[in-house]
Amino acid sequence: MGDLDFANQDPVENFLGDYRIASFSPRAPRQRPDIALVTITEDTLRDYPYVSPIPRRLLAKLIEEIARASPKVIGLDILVDRPSPEDALLVAATRATAVPMVWGTIDDRYVASSTRPRMLREVIQAQENFIAQAGCKAGHVWLEHRTGLMVQDSATIRYVGESQVGSPARDSFAAVTARMAGHPHEPSTTRIAWLRSPPDTATPLFAELQVRRHSPSDLDSKSPLLSEVEASLLKGRIVLVGATLDDRDRHKTPLNPAGGLLMPGLMIHAQAIAQRIDGDRDVRSLPDWLVLAIFFLSAFVCLRPGIHKVPKTAAIALGLIGLIAYTASNVEFPTGGLIFIAAAAVTIASVGRRLSLWLQLRRPSAEANNLPERGAPS
Repeated sequence: MGDLDFANQDPVENFLGDYRIASFSPRAPRQRPDIALVTITEDTLRDYPYVSPIPRRLLAKLIEEIARASPKVIGLDILVDRPSPEDALLVAATRATAVPMVWGTIDDRYVASSTRPRMLREVIQAQENFIAQAGCKAGHVWLEHRTGLMVQDSATIRYVGESQVGSPARDSFAAVTARMAGHPHEPSTTRIAWLRSPPDTATPLFAELQVRRHSPSDLDSKSPLLSEVEASLLKGRIVLVGATLDDRDRHKTPLNPAGGLLMPGLMIHAQAIAQRIDGDRDVRSLPDWLVLAIFFLSAFVCLRPGIHKVPKTAAIALGLIGLIAYTASNVEFPTGGLIFIAAAAVTIASVGRRLSLWLQLRRPSAEANNLPERGAPS
């Protein structure tokens, strides 16, 4: 949007837009053949003494297995947030693979929004040391739930963070991963264009492979973390690796506006990458001057029913046309502002018309009071 960012300030648009997305966003005809998710869950780590950070040896073995499956790109939405004695194994695995790799990272925006900025600066330093040693690409994983003048508390993720120009300067994880896979398209706005699951509700939008449960000692054996059938599904795809733990990195999205099921961050990044691959589903934004012109035109149109008699059928038809256009569009628009201006215009016009009629009725009686009484000398 422009400098005024009307849509971002509009809680009504956020509310109505979320339900519009949940009900009318395009539905994938089938499971996407170009993106696969490899997830590490609580069950995967059941026999480990901890679940975070993800053991480096596990990640190293997983990278080696995925690379042998010949994917197009490997993207890891996993933060290397502190030094580990096993870092050398992970660095070696990253450098040994011929498959392009992208690591997810954090940046100064996390520091600015944290109550523990010193700790996060140390995290950023640890991740930067690892990225330098691994010699791979990186992209930030910042996802935004914006607030504004009228929106003070909204935890719904609607945006991928803009490219970071601070420290370190990076494009988004989705953008870097898509480019590495040969998809350079960059959406006109950072708002995510969501894609719904296939009509067959039993089929997920993205193939998701869960790393099997195992013990730490299994990492030294030749027993694979993914079955042969699962590994075959990764060939030629963008493979995103991440942890889908129950108590972290899960977010409310417009696909579930009523709450309930929260979406893992890994899947949100997959949605953003799919948007870049498709290239024709971007959410468009209107320039501020056009939004103001629509406001003015709407006010003018809504004034007429209050000043002149307009058939109800015409007013209903006009409202239906507007509703259909809003539902079918894929545009950021301050719907709440438009509703407020339309309602205000109708109210002002109606009050004005009634005031005018009242004055007209008062005028004859006032004139009658000023006439001389019959039989009185003139």
